[in-house]
Amino acid sequence: AAGAATRIRPRPAAPPKVREGGVLGFMASEISVGFRAAFASPVIAPVIVCAIGMGVCFMGAFAVLLPLIVQDYFPADLSGSAQTRIAAALGVFSVTFWIGSILSATVLVRLGEIRRKGRVYLAALFSGSCVLILCSLPMPFWLLCVLNFVWGLGGGVAMTLGRGLVQRYSPPDKVARILSIFTLGNMGAAPAGAVLYGVLAHAIGPHAAILFPGLGMLVIVLAKVVGTPCTCKVQAPLATGLNCVTMPYSSFFSLLALLVPGGLWLAWHSGVGLVAIGLAGVFLGWAYSAPPLALMCRGLGELSVALAWALIVVGADYVQRGHFALLPLLVAFSYGLMIANILVGNAFPDAAADAQVGKRTLAVRLGWRGAAGLYLVLALLAHGWVLGLVWVRALPLAAAWAWLAAPLALAAAAQLLRYGVQPERLRPALVLGIAAAVVHGLALSVGLWLAAP
Repeated sequence: AAGAATRIRPRPAAPPKVREGGVLGFMASEISVGFRAAFASPVIAPVIVCAIGMGVCFMGAFAVLLPLIVQDYFPADLSGSAQTRIAAALGVFSVTFWIGSILSATVLVRLGEIRRKGRVYLAALFSGSCVLILCSLPMPFWLLCVLNFVWGLGGGVAMTLGRGLVQRYSPPDKVARILSIFTLGNMGAAPAGAVLYGVLAHAIGPHAAILFPGLGMLVIVLAKVVGTPCTCKVQAPLATGLNCVTMPYSSFFSLLALLVPGGLWLAWHSGVGLVAIGLAGVFLGWAYSAPPLALMCRGLGELSVALAWALIVVGADYVQRGHFALLPLLVAFSYGLMIANILVGNAFPDAAADAQVGKRTLAVRLGWRGAAGLYLVLALLAHGWVLGLVWVRALPLAAAWAWLAAPLALAAAAQLLRYGVQPERLRPALVLGIAAAVVHGLALSVGLWLAAP
């Protein structure tokens, strides 16, 4: 029966044409066409480069360096049940990544169409770079797992959006070829990274070696942010192009590239708690304007900025003490209120424009009279807080020097109450508000310094 089936199988109507160069030549030609199409696109080319970076930097580190870092939590001489414990730890560590990846991919599916896909893609890669750099610091195992979960969140976004960008912007007749190049760059580069990081880990240790993939991917992301041309139209922003960044957006990533190494150096010498403070600050900065939270559109932008500046006080104290303490939290509250007042005042001249673009600042939500009244309440609360702490002896008497800023803050409040509907006359109020915050912080610091034993 099998022989009969082979005899009666359908025959082609005409014999296939013999391609010039044979099968290998035809395959080389097709691959070449795919490469040319991929790197000719201003959208796909950056994604392919980032995919190669993911393979070398991320997958190589995930396969070699992170398991070695997990193993360092256990004694060198492993026997019996100790081997079971390290296997369990590696399992838990790996699961945290995939839980984060599945969760973020599920959220993307539920959200549907994503605006600013290029920005979100680069932000996910940037977060992964930061996680690898942070993994070079000594920390508890549970915190390492948390970082791996965060990395998984970014990984799910990057893998999903990267493939989606390639499929969406590839020519219809070249989708398969370009996708194969994307997959080759993503998966095929991983063995090269694994070998490289294995050699580095043997030479300098896994904690130092993991800085190389983290910084390498960071450089790739920054290069794409600065170098990728914007191809959007004003009437339809973010319709095409990997990223449509303005100068402030590029400057944001450039500043991060300059500041992150300094923060890591401080964390290395002060303790892993500084990393938590830094991550909280990054979250507040993101939540201020980025969806889905976009706190500035909900009348909570001033609160997020106040908390971010309060973290500066807590972080500065942690660097010097090496541990958390109650005093900086108490002091940071009044300082954060003064910083929040700067934003409340500065929103007055822009209230009409902010309302038109959906930026619901407190000046928009409360109106100029309500916002001016809130400014006065926050100024009184900040100085009353310091006075109350001095009264209960939580702060020394010299901390009352912070009241030197009270006349400036009250004068600013009076200006806002009087000229709130005349933006052209608010410059003195805004200057007084900034001066009040500066004097409050400096006077309080000097008072605490003089009262120190």
